[in-house]
Amino acid sequence: MESNNATNINFTTASETHVLRSTRLERMIYEEMRERVKNGLDEIEAKGSAELSTFPELLQDTFVSLYSPNPQPSDIGSLNTIAREINTPILETVMSSDQYYALKSLCEGRELVAYEAVNEFAKQMLQHLGKLFDNKTLDELNACDGIPGMGEHSEQLSRAIGRGIRQANDEILKSLDSALCKAQEASDAIAAWGNGDNTPTAIAQNTEMLQRLQSSSNLRDIIKFLGKYREIYDNARKAAYIFGRGEKYDIVLGNDYTRALSSEYAYLALPETVPLFLQKVQRKTLKQYRKRERISEGRGDIVICIDESGSMSGDPIAWAKTVALVLLEQASRDKRSCAIVRFASRNQAEAHLFREGKHTIDDVIKFAESFFCGGTDFETPLNKAVSVIEDEGFEKADVMFITDGACEVSEEFTKVFMQKRDELNFSIAAVIIDLEGMLQSFCLAPLCKKVYRLGIANGNDIAADIIKYFT
Repeated sequence: MESNNATNINFTTASETHVLRSTRLERMIYEEMRERVKNGLDEIEAKGSAELSTFPELLQDTFVSLYSPNPQPSDIGSLNTIAREINTPILETVMSSDQYYALKSLCEGRELVAYEAVNEFAKQMLQHLGKLFDNKTLDELNACDGIPGMGEHSEQLSRAIGRGIRQANDEILKSLDSALCKAQEASDAIAAWGNGDNTPTAIAQNTEMLQRLQSSSNLRDIIKFLGKYREIYDNARKAAYIFGRGEKYDIVLGNDYTRALSSEYAYLALPETVPLFLQKVQRKTLKQYRKRERISEGRGDIVICIDESGSMSGDPIAWAKTVALVLLEQASRDKRSCAIVRFASRNQAEAHLFREGKHTIDDVIKFAESFFCGGTDFETPLNKAVSVIEDEGFEKADVMFITDGACEVSEEFTKVFMQKRDELNFSIAAVIIDLEGMLQSFCLAPLCKKVYRLGIANGNDIAADIIKYFT
């Protein structure tokens, strides 16, 4: 940033500095968040104020624009020169952008998410303030004798600042992009591991969790996938219906009246509508249940084996753990048990057991941010999975095995494992993460009921299939 940009633009009149009106409660919430969340906003404000005296007000107005359900502008005539000529056009640029509407949908009524977004916006804007006030602009400001506000001098200021804001328009929008990413990350993290209440205790817990997220690259990588895959899971649940003794069905069109929805039988209530029912049967347009085939032979407990060898670092392990977290949530909702076996080198495996009502968010986060970064051995985790199924009451379970490596297992192991599989009546499916398409064979294929091969472009499709597979 240019050294002469440190000139403090600080001429004011005795008038309003906030572009947006705010209630006393909104101001209290903003100040409380400043006290509670130690993310460096005070330092950012201090640096920004050295160049723009109304920078703190700009940030608070941005918070109000995102948090308030119906932000209202202050009377333009009551604003001092800087708020009118600088803060106002910046806020107008923000609130008329496409990013703003996406941001507001995440932040409205959610103080922690809104504050995280404002903090990121402030960091980015601090880097761009110099583009608002270049040398020519400062010269014009000086020509106003430091007392703008009337006549030709005010017009000069408006033109100079207008040029600067137009020149910095892309930087303002880039700052909003960063704020949107931050808000989405915070929103997804709170949805996954936070407390959904809006009490001070919940906000404190969520703040602590977000600070933990900042120090864990593993958790941040998972967040990139988690929101999308949770949405896939929610859609899969909405498409499923319970029928008979608990089997799950989809809705399809057909002519099998024995599987018709109860709403279709309403046509039989009156003689006048019976022909409509018969017409639906004849044309195969009757809404009916179709049974969804399960991969499991058993009752639906889940065991997930995840490869944590060094080559899985980055997106592969984040993808695998995101899928595991969504399946864990699914198991919890359905009152099913779930175990996740992390593995790497021989004898390097750890099982995390998650039973309904007997695990905490800390247990989930501990699994999510752990990583062995070792070699690859398949026999140890598969033996661990069998032990979980046999000793922890996971009878007739579904096993999902996720790896990116080629590894051999002995004939003796294969024979014993298949005997255990049949004895305990569980099924196994596998995902091979083969981004480069180099793996020619998979030694566990004969043991598996289904094998997915995950390439560069089909990660979302396979995740969706796996989620439906367990739904």
